[in-house]
Amino acid sequence: MFRIKTMNKIAQVGLNQFPADYQVGDSVEGEKGILVRSAPMHDYEFPDALRAIARAGAGTNNIPIDRCSESGIVVFNTPGANSNAVKELVVAAMLWFVETGQMPGWALLIVILREFAVSGLRMVASDQGRVIAAGWSGKVKTASTMVCIVLMFLSIPDLVNTLCVAVIVVTTLWSGVEYFVKNRDCLRDM
Repeated sequence: MFRIKTMNKIAQVGLNQFPADYQVGDSVEGEKGILVRSAPMHDYEFPDALRAIARAGAGTNNIPIDRCSESGIVVFNTPGANSNAVKELVVAAMLWFVETGQMPGWALLIVILREFAVSGLRMVASDQGRVIAAGWSGKVKTASTMVCIVLMFLSIPDLVNTLCVAVIVVTTLWSGVEYFVKNRDCLRDM
């Protein structure tokens, strides 16, 4: 019997993926594995049987990595697990901006086409055994787009709104071009 302890509420649809010979839950003792989201684990006493900790999220700041390494406990996370949900919220906000006249439809089209193009490039790279991580320009695009979306939800002057749309379009194009320039060899190897 494999014992997996959950440290936070984990969706049952995910837990149902474990085979019948796994005991999974928040009251499991002597666990071989832990599923955690944000619960602090720095003061958690690890059982001798513990072999792995899976963090449902991007970071591992709630897990004592040094102590795990010393004890031979493997720690891994799931970066990007909610990226599609974030993209859906961003597109929904931008659709609303198009509807209210705050953003032209062509600007939204550029954002959507870039997302499809970069996702396609990542799939091609994956078929070749490669992973394309988020580049610096992609992080700038994401951060600036989020700031602009928040501003656009506020009552801002038209000039600031236009500037926000311009920032979103420019950073989207810049990061999209950078992904393809830096990873053009993926397309040659198709």
